[in-house]
Amino acid sequence: MLQLLIYPGVDFVNDAPSMHDFADAFPLTAETVDFFMKQYLPLGADPSQSRISPGRVQDLRGLAPALIYTAGFDMLLDQGSAYAERMRDAGVKVRHHCFETLPHGFVAFSAAGKAAEAALRRIAVETAAALKGHA
Repeated sequence: MLQLLIYPGVDFVNDAPSMHDFADAFPLTAETVDFFMKQYLPLGADPSQSRISPGRVQDLRGLAPALIYTAGFDMLLDQGSAYAERMRDAGVKVRHHCFETLPHGFVAFSAAGKAAEAALRRIAVETAAALKGHA
């Protein structure tokens, strides 16, 4: 088993600095997140529940090993990084890398630039190695 988390949204009540710093950054804005949450959650759902915001779970021990990739220009940057750190502290095998120069959604833009293409190649190589038990 393996978790592959690419710019994960794991805490929908998160108020970390990146949620404000990149609230207007293309392609993921605060307005877009709000729209998707309204589509995703049933009316009256509590976004702090662990099934919606797994980053709020207190005990992360026993989770599958994880590869976590974050983007440097992304509202979800801080929560992805914090989740990786919390999993590591809980004894979960975690490999985390932040692609500092890329925005949220870079996996969909691999043809748009060399940095996004290189990021996708790295993710593919590291995922393959982890699935084969070499990471």
